[in-house]
Amino acid sequence: MKNNAVTISLCMIVKNEEENLALALGSIRKHVDEIIIVDTGSTDDTVKIAREFGAVIYHYVWNDDFSAARNFAIQQATKEWIFNLDADHILSMHPELSIKHQLSGTKYLGMMIDERSYISADKYQSLDRLLLFRNNLGFKYEGIIHEHPLKSIREYATKNNITVPFGSLAECWLNHSGHMDTENKLLRNLKLLQAATKKEDDNFHYWFKLLLTLKALGDKRFSENLLNAVYRVEKKNPPLTEAIVGIWGMFGDWVILGSNTDSVEKFYNGAAIINEKTKWNDIRLVWPYVKISIMNKNYDKAIDDLTKCIKSGIAPSHVVLGREERISPFFQLLKLVNSQKTAAEFVQLIDNLPELLEKTNLDLTSVLGFIKQYDQELFEAAYLLLNPDQKNQLGDLGKEQQPAYTGPLVSLCMIVKNEEVDLKRCLNSVKDVVDEIIIVDTGSEDDTLKVAQSFGATIIKFVWNGSFSDARNIALEQAKGKWILHLDADEELDKSSLNRLRVQVKETEADAINVVLRNYQPEEDMVTFLDEKQVRLFLNKADHRYQNKVHEQIIPSIAEHSGKFSESEIIINHYGYQANNEARAKRNLNLLEDELRETPQDAYLLFKTGETYKALKQWDKAAEFLTKAISNPQGNITNEIKEIIYLRLGQIELARDNHPAAQKYASACLRFNAKNAMAKYILAITIMYDGNTEKAIKLFQELKKTQHIHKLDLSEVDRLLQVFEAVKPAEKVLN
Repeated sequence: MKNNAVTISLCMIVKNEEENLALALGSIRKHVDEIIIVDTGSTDDTVKIAREFGAVIYHYVWNDDFSAARNFAIQQATKEWIFNLDADHILSMHPELSIKHQLSGTKYLGMMIDERSYISADKYQSLDRLLLFRNNLGFKYEGIIHEHPLKSIREYATKNNITVPFGSLAECWLNHSGHMDTENKLLRNLKLLQAATKKEDDNFHYWFKLLLTLKALGDKRFSENLLNAVYRVEKKNPPLTEAIVGIWGMFGDWVILGSNTDSVEKFYNGAAIINEKTKWNDIRLVWPYVKISIMNKNYDKAIDDLTKCIKSGIAPSHVVLGREERISPFFQLLKLVNSQKTAAEFVQLIDNLPELLEKTNLDLTSVLGFIKQYDQELFEAAYLLLNPDQKNQLGDLGKEQQPAYTGPLVSLCMIVKNEEVDLKRCLNSVKDVVDEIIIVDTGSEDDTLKVAQSFGATIIKFVWNGSFSDARNIALEQAKGKWILHLDADEELDKSSLNRLRVQVKETEADAINVVLRNYQPEEDMVTFLDEKQVRLFLNKADHRYQNKVHEQIIPSIAEHSGKFSESEIIINHYGYQANNEARAKRNLNLLEDELRETPQDAYLLFKTGETYKALKQWDKAAEFLTKAISNPQGNITNEIKEIIYLRLGQIELARDNHPAAQKYASACLRFNAKNAMAKYILAITIMYDGNTEKAIKLFQELKKTQHIHKLDLSEVDRLLQVFEAVKPAEKVLN
């Protein structure tokens, strides 16, 4: 099957999602062939935004049933695959990669995708979810809430002898911001689930979800409802389902954590019956059962039951468990046998590891790697008993530390012209970090070369041909270091990163490293600097070469060869924006316009053109190109760049006194980085103009707390807060 034979329908149900929808659709648009939006009663601009993306809109009367709305949406789909997303999802995938490429030729019925639900700005919970599946008439969602299509797809797989119905999408994930407003959604779900259990008091799926919701809310009614559900299970003796297993597993956790000794026997006896029926194939129930065996010092039974669970596969194949949840049974089993059984029995367990791993979708390396991370002594005991083939299978995991790489580690590569003023500062910042300095000079007429020579640089003279990539690639060809560091003359490595840089390149397994590029702004700006992420460190490989004549990029060539990227806290200070270099901006603009004539849909070039117009203070042109970049369905820009674009548009619209647009763009920017201080400032200003002073004050106070980080000039805000604090006591008296 060819890539272009794969077609995808995007299906969404929405209501009042004007703040989120454009971001969600913009992130997925180039991967799908049609967009189906089921609107359940929006009163804002949701429908208008959907139409701008070419969506087919269906107006649907909401009936408190998510599955009914989802099924209505997929009934309208005409393409081969269905991709179900919510408006608070943003697909993150390298611009050079494609979902369709992964679907091409696959025999799977559905594909799991990593959903990263953010619970704060920098913390998320990861869960594999079935959101992409074939458009089959029999596949449908079930459940008025927490709906999913797993049951119908599994039934189809069983009927057609498909043993492995689901695969996983690689090199991509969904950023999900919905859990950052968790309490409101949980309260909404709670209301629906309470009504559902009242209407169908023997629907244990709803009881299970109700308990999960109450537990997440920390609701005092959890225990009461748990015991109610347990009572109903005992009374009705329903057919065994995953919901029953889940309820009884929660009952076990409640018994153990709450030391509810009166209920231990009831749980233990019930769990024994359920575990036998499920053939010990669900660690969520087996583990609390085993814990009680351990508490009772019945170690033989605990070992026997854990072994049965592992041999059965740990959990049903469709049950999504985290890495730790899936490996933990092995860890606990090895600990128990090592501490409670004879040496001969521990040897026998290690010999049996291949057999135990057979049904778990785990391998020896992942299991022992996990154990090494948490218990070095246990790992060493197990490693000594492995046969030579198994030790080879582990690779470096079991080997002693290899001698350090002794060749040049880091090569600094630069291109310069007439940079005598800045170059000394730049080279001075890295002279103790890099092993060689390679300078490509494109025609300096000042003392640039003398400065470079004083630092022992290798100098290559290059006849300028209008291409920054060509000049940078000349430097790469001469570099001998294992890693390349890319700097410009108006930059310097921050002092805090001197040790960090060499440590990171020695320890990372990645091919390229994102650093923090700290762009210092002109003095008249409110903010001292703005941070962005850029790849400035990468392995010195022949395949890694720059692209684009101006605003050259290394990322595409690394991605094309399946390179891995990692994050870092390495800071590079960039001072080029402090002075308005109009001549440089005009030169870059000419080069960008030449490239855009060849590739007018290149979103990165559109972005850089917009940035250049901004540097020239041509605000209308800047807004025009930045809007084109973010709206481009063939976009090749990262989420970090999208963050910058939305911030720039917010700044421009605020300067135009277009507060609704500025607020929209600032909110969009914060979706990508909730810590962006300038975007938060714009949001506060526009909210204040809307008349919501208290909300604006709250945002200003948040900015004050972090002023030592973002360095925003908040002198006017200080006066505003003083006035607000003076007024506040009077308001309290009046109230």
